[in-house]
Amino acid sequence: YTYLQTRPVKDYYLNSLTGTTIKNLGLKAIRNTNIYTPTIDEQAKIGVLFQNLDMTITLHQRKLAKLKELKRAICRNYSLKIVRRYLSLDSRDILTFGKSVSC
Repeated sequence: YTYLQTRPVKDYYLNSLTGTTIKNLGLKAIRNTNIYTPTIDEQAKIGVLFQNLDMTITLHQRKLAKLKELKRAICRNYSLKIVRRYLSLDSRDILTFGKSVSC
């Protein structure tokens, strides 16, 4: 569809119109439209390119999932340290404690 919207194809169809009042595009003009496609070899190379791209995306998604899991573990561990630290503080330090930690 996108190819049919290109300027050369549109110009070809405009030049192929028949009729004076009502313009018609004949079946012959449509059948004679040149549509360019890659060779079988190029199609195979494009297929391999997309397979490699899919594998790369999958690997990055797995890596991202592992990093998110690691982040959750680190934050969970950090939160436990914060709680332990909070429990060991006296009442004077508790007021300033909340300003110094975030995860």
